[in-house]
Amino acid sequence: MAIGIFGVGGEAVARYGLGLGTPPLFIADSELEYQLKPNQDLFRFGNRFVVNQLGMRSEPFPQNKPDPSELRVMVFGDSVINGGTATSHEQLATEILRKRLAAVTGRKVVVGNISAGSWGPGNYLAYANRHGFFDADFIAVVLSTHDADDIRRFKGLDAVSQPTETPFSALWEGVTRYGWPRLHHFGTSALRTRPTTTASTTTPKGTALPNLMELIRLAGDRTVTVFHFPTYAEAEHGFDPTGVKLIRHATESSGGAYIPLSSVDPIDDTWKSLYRDALHPNVAGQVWLAERLLQSILLGANEGRDEALSVHIRGTILNNGREAIPRAGAR
Repeated sequence: MAIGIFGVGGEAVARYGLGLGTPPLFIADSELEYQLKPNQDLFRFGNRFVVNQLGMRSEPFPQNKPDPSELRVMVFGDSVINGGTATSHEQLATEILRKRLAAVTGRKVVVGNISAGSWGPGNYLAYANRHGFFDADFIAVVLSTHDADDIRRFKGLDAVSQPTETPFSALWEGVTRYGWPRLHHFGTSALRTRPTTTASTTTPKGTALPNLMELIRLAGDRTVTVFHFPTYAEAEHGFDPTGVKLIRHATESSGGAYIPLSSVDPIDDTWKSLYRDALHPNVAGQVWLAERLLQSILLGANEGRDEALSVHIRGTILNNGREAIPRAGAR
């Protein structure tokens, strides 16, 4: 009886106290390598995690615009924009961007978060080849220096970090996913993410950049803007110059726009509060990223760099003066 009470109590603590038992689920894919399983809406560690019918970390929306006045932004990326279960849906940069852009333009806005942890240019390209760009007016890619060498390898799903089924018990998940692996690896986390040391110390070779170039060309006359997101070390010490050169050349030679998202003033330590680890933005970092995406969209409309953006945004902002376009480097 005591064991039964302990089991019930432990299950309740694991599920409602720790937020276990409802991990985001994944599916393997011969072209995409893997992706989040479509149609999920769950709570994990107190955070809402939404995956729409297209496998995006976004609310559901139709494949094509139901109204030509609707403004659409598609953002490709990895765990930086995906946020993982540490970031609730409303805290995502893409969701913040959607709300801000709707407030600025007074229009219906859709922002697609096309991402999964450790995705790279090859995954983005495979997704775009299959689904297209959903009538996007603005296409963004958020990548880090190490993504220049991120090649799809089709190794299969990681049973620990990429489950395909909901565990039968929250307590059991806690023991098997976080308890035993931590003991077995002497305290190292069972959450398998890309090694951050590689991201900041290895000079990139650019082996994955042909996929980025093909993605940009696939978009046709729609400009793809590549945002180079810094790791914590790069925010402190600056980008690897080889990485900047390779990514900039691959982007601009294919007709895209390259924007390095470096921290503002090196003597201002505010950027240190934007990261939750050596690579990923925390809640404040997601806000910071959303502001940079918004700034790029508004500046693009103001300067007439993209005809579609001009049609949807420029007149609203400039003629009505509803919100000033942020200046470069503004916080």
